[in-house]
Amino acid sequence: MASTYIVVGSRGIVGNQVVKRLREIGKLVLIKRTSEILESTKADLMGSIVSSMEEYSVNPLESSIGLIMAHRYRGDDIGCALDNERCITRDFTWGLANLCASLRVVVLGSIAGGRIERKLPEAYHYSKDLQKSIVRQSVRINNLHMNLLELYWFEKYPEAQASDEYTQIMISLKQQVGRDNLPNINSITDFACALNEMSPPPRGQSIVYDGGLSLFLCD
Repeated sequence: MASTYIVVGSRGIVGNQVVKRLREIGKLVLIKRTSEILESTKADLMGSIVSSMEEYSVNPLESSIGLIMAHRYRGDDIGCALDNERCITRDFTWGLANLCASLRVVVLGSIAGGRIERKLPEAYHYSKDLQKSIVRQSVRINNLHMNLLELYWFEKYPEAQASDEYTQIMISLKQQVGRDNLPNINSITDFACALNEMSPPPRGQSIVYDGGLSLFLCD
């Protein structure tokens, strides 16, 4: 079982709630900012992770470590989007796997990795598609159990932060799939942990987790 988790992308609305949920269910959570991953040398980055774990008496070489990747690229530069995604999702994860007895990873992806969302920039789609390719290639590393959740619509915003328009969209979507079937951040986090804590976990898989919403044809 992975009792220690690293979260990448914790400053966003999704990552922040993932961290909160992990702590609620009793996980030790370490946070790595995307800027730190992109700007640090590999030696400094891995050294800081080992030091943080040692503070909590966690020896990664003898432990199963969980990693949830909730980051996303927000710009329009395609080259930058791909470079950042490779550095974060591949290079960081590959390096971390060398430190651990077992590294269990869930990438919070999007169906935009295989489809087109007109409101989102082209760069976002390429980065999400690259995530899926990296996850497939992860099976080359024996102690790395890396999977991706393809997300669609889910309850992203806490009620206090949701606009009236967003609230109405959620009501409509819940009518389509059933009120209890639309994922929220807690259920997404719990499912990620359940995947990571299987014995053995799946490897290299992209799993749609959207309550069945993407199976409905658009009106």
